Amino acid sequence: TNKSPRDMMNERIQQAESDLGSNQPPIRARGVVTLRHIARAYIASGGDILSDDPTSSDHEDTVKIFRSKNVAQNRKGPLIVELSPDDKGKDLNTLRDTFRPDMLENLLRISIKSLADSESYVFLAAIQTIVAIGDVCPADVIPKLGHAISIGRITLFRSTTSSQEESSEVINLTSAQRIKLTE
Repeated sequence: TNKSPRDMMNERIQQAESDLGSNQPPIRARGVVTLRHIARAYIASGGDILSDDPTSSDHEDTVKIFRSKNVAQNRKGPLIVELSPDDKGKDLNTLRDTFRPDMLENLLRISIKSLADSESYVFLAAIQTIVAIGDVCPADVIPKLGHAISIGRITLFRSTTSSQEESSEVINLTSAQRIKLTE
């Protein structure tokens, strides 16, 4: 079956969320790190990683980005790209504008929930992931996080696959989560 890039990405996010339900801390940490890699791949691709039209010139540019970078293919998901230092400032405002808000909020929702984990390497990975998500779209993420810290709750978009219903989820933050979120 041919899945769209968006469906593959949603499956990857769903797998990461499933990993976070594990009773093994390394598996939970892997789930959070997967989310961070997705956010970084978004930056590298300019948001076109989810283009549903493989014939578009944007998609061709994305493929060129993936081929020209240090790329690792995950068995179950899309390409993961680590940014090189010269990519980090390259047209970043344009890249941030193309990030899909529903995907941003879904990644953020899962990462914020991970702050409740008692294992330090899981919640520290969640903090790093939230920072990576903030790098993608700081004008949206920073005010949203500031508001959440001040009132102790945040409402974020929830989506797993294109065939499932999309909704929002209210996350009530504990004092510990609020402190971790300030980091």
